[in-house]
Amino acid sequence: MPIHIVKELLGHQSVKQTEEYAITEQKSIAKEMNTLRDKLVPKIEFTPEISIEIITRMEADLNAMKKKLDDTQRTC
Repeated sequence: MPIHIVKELLGHQSVKQTEEYAITEQKSIAKEMNTLRDKLVPKIEFTPEISIEIITRMEADLNAMKKKLDDTQRTC
């Protein structure tokens, strides 16, 4: 929606006033989204044991993908 229409809808005296509110609103939205992300994303403390487990799983996944690619190339 064009800014001059938003200005009229909100009853602002100038487009500059509308822009200032828009910038403030964007900052507020970003802050609230970060708060929501922090609540939704679990915090994981990476201990050496967890790090080794993650790396081991990644290696297994990578090897499985390589095998699948090799099998696909052999059948083509």
